[in-house]
Amino acid sequence: MVQVPSYVEVPIYAVPIQEVVPPVHSKTTVPQPAPPSPQRPKTGPILSSPSSSSSNPPSSPTLSTKATNNISSILLSHALAALPDIPANLDNGQIRKPGDETLSSARAPLSLPIMSANFRRFIGKCQFIFWLQDRTEEVFFWRKGQLYTGAFVCAYIFFCFYPRLALLIPHVVLLHVLFTTYQERYPEAPITSNSVLGEDTTAEIAPVIQPGEGTPDWFANFQAIQNLMGFVSDGYDLVVPQLVHLTWTQPTTRPLFLFLLISLLLLIPFVELVPLRPLFLTLGLGPFFLTHPTTRRNLYPFLFRFKPHSQLLLRRIIDDDQMSERHWRSERSQVAIWENERWTAEKGWKAGNLRGAAGRERKPWTKDVGGWSGLEGVPGAPFDGNVREVKLALPHGCSFVETENWSVDLMANWRHAIPDPDGWIYTDDAWQNPSSIPLAEWKATGITRSRKWVRRVYNLAESA
Repeated sequence: MVQVPSYVEVPIYAVPIQEVVPPVHSKTTVPQPAPPSPQRPKTGPILSSPSSSSSNPPSSPTLSTKATNNISSILLSHALAALPDIPANLDNGQIRKPGDETLSSARAPLSLPIMSANFRRFIGKCQFIFWLQDRTEEVFFWRKGQLYTGAFVCAYIFFCFYPRLALLIPHVVLLHVLFTTYQERYPEAPITSNSVLGEDTTAEIAPVIQPGEGTPDWFANFQAIQNLMGFVSDGYDLVVPQLVHLTWTQPTTRPLFLFLLISLLLLIPFVELVPLRPLFLTLGLGPFFLTHPTTRRNLYPFLFRFKPHSQLLLRRIIDDDQMSERHWRSERSQVAIWENERWTAEKGWKAGNLRGAAGRERKPWTKDVGGWSGLEGVPGAPFDGNVREVKLALPHGCSFVETENWSVDLMANWRHAIPDPDGWIYTDDAWQNPSSIPLAEWKATGITRSRKWVRRVYNLAESA
């Protein structure tokens, strides 16, 4: 393959063409001298003023420029390398076909060259987005002190009492920008009517500069894009699983629908009586209160203690709503089993790590707090079977409530320790000294854990 000259910039999506080797003849060819290398003009996203000329001769890029461009090309190539191939049955790459009028999201067909070019342009021009993000975070999370955020809180309170003044916000913002740029341009000059109107100045307007590709600011934008993509993905993973409750595929959809319908009918007569200014004042000051350092330091740990109680209460309400009439007519009770696991450095947390085969330890499933009364899974079930594969002998004439499943006891009142979010209580090698987290000193001897599963049963004779 022909060696590419150093002054030629090859796009990351280019495919090298193999050199065709001509047949060898007896006549020896004389190599021709290579053409002189043209000087590569300096190019970049930095905008120059109209008065700037190209009188200076262009110079070839330095080694540092080549290195930074190579780094940016490597980053972009790795970002686009994992994309799957475009299906061959698409009409010129048009995946989104909104109809007769093309929307902006489908203006151009899907193309890696277009994606790479637009991504490079976007990295250099998206700095204002993250500037707004940083300033918003500084205000709402009290990052610059109480006086800074307190000024915005006072401004919001003022606009809540005089909401029509919000129409003047665009004028105030633009005047603030003009005053700021004036101070940057004339740091020593006093503000006069002539200077404000621009009659006593002949200085050129400073060019608008954006970070060049490969500069620290350019990589800072790249880093911000990376973190923003992760933040959006985390938010998506947090919100979307909760939307299943709106699809009528979960038992929570019906109670939610009834609550919304009843609350809507109850609120309609009182809509006219709701004071809007105090309402918006409370809603606007709420985020500032929740993000205050004192609130996050004291209130959040206190509320976290009641999280298991609220989860159990919500689950019990849902289970009660699903029960039929025969369940309500009979006497109900609750049965419990315990799941046990041991940790090893090779396999992690598994029930298969238990030493129950030698008769020296509890089994994976037990039916008392001490853990020595074992339960056997269904025939053929694996040693690390789930809770539905456990056989439990119920009292005579009782049966499980069919509309419920086994659920973890998040309260863990059976041990003197607060469980983790999954209901586990951690203990040492001898199943003693319960703790909310596994202690580091236990790794040398052994770490175990247990959690309690509960399910309700009812009397078949009384339900008839």
